Amino acid sequence: MVPDAELLALAYLRARPALAAVRFATVRPADIAARVPLVTVERIGGGGAAPSWRGGTLIDRPAIHLQAWAGPARADARALLRRVLAELDAARAVTLPEGHIVRAVPLAGPTLVPDPGAPEHLHRATATVQLTTR
Repeated sequence: MVPDAELLALAYLRARPALAAVRFATVRPADIAARVPLVTVERIGGGGAAPSWRGGTLIDRPAIHLQAWAGPARADARALLRRVLAELDAARAVTLPEGHIVRAVPLAGPTLVPDPGAPEHLHRATATVQLTTR
């Protein structure tokens, strides 16, 4: 059975020293202003479980959507997301109790996207990665 990609990504990101001040979640909290810097991790699709080319071991290649909120400048949200993407890029052959990350490949972003429900001083950037797990 393949691991839960969201939980695996969250465990990896929460353990990174460079991201110690960042909060991570799977959904946007209503009180977003009290929780920044914040990054949400959500599986939005992608390949399902498939046999590995090595045989026997199942792999999963889900698309993972990342949203980062920071402020007060728009560049702060993009910088936060770039730090997260850099940490995911370093995730090669990582084994955690939640599963094994083979690698992460950027698919889209970072892109600044307004969040009408957030205070004016907070900005959101989004990106999508393909996370290969087993």
